[in-house]
Amino acid sequence: TGTITDDQNGTYPVDDDAQTAILIGDAVSVEEANGNYLVYEVTLANAVANDVSASIAPTGGTATSGDDYSATLEYFDGTNWVALNATGDITIKGDATEAVQVRVAVTDDAITEGAETVVLGSSSTDTQVSDTTDTGTGTITDDQNGTYPVDDDAQTAILIGDAVSVEEANGNYLVYEVTLAN
Repeated sequence: TGTITDDQNGTYPVDDDAQTAILIGDAVSVEEANGNYLVYEVTLANAVANDVSASIAPTGGTATSGDDYSATLEYFDGTNWVALNATGDITIKGDATEAVQVRVAVTDDAITEGAETVVLGSSSTDTQVSDTTDTGTGTITDDQNGTYPVDDDAQTAILIGDAVSVEEANGNYLVYEVTLAN
């Protein structure tokens, strides 16, 4: 008779050999406006022996960084929103009981456009992580108002063209073309 004992060096009841995947939930859709945020929840698929270090960053989508959203991501530390460092490092509790909230600030622009997306992905060199392929998608909807498809904060200029010369006489008129720049 022999006995096999586990080398369970992790926090009971999690085996130190356990591996997990990083999961990123989709953000709730928001309207394009300064002060609005796409908020994603980052979690582990299952508990592992220790906290997990990961990097979070935009990995795709149709929205443009700097134009449609801020390139600086923030995470919630339990009290305040804090800017992520340049590499996007966060720590996810190894017991998989808490999600880390990460947010992306939406930027209002004066362009009438369809809905745009921001996709967040993760990477990790932590040996407890076996999969970082999951992504979360957030949608920014345009803030155009009314029935005519023009963004409510679009600005324009009035252009007045030159009139064609006319001879001075009753019934002759100078005609100017007045248009909007966009």
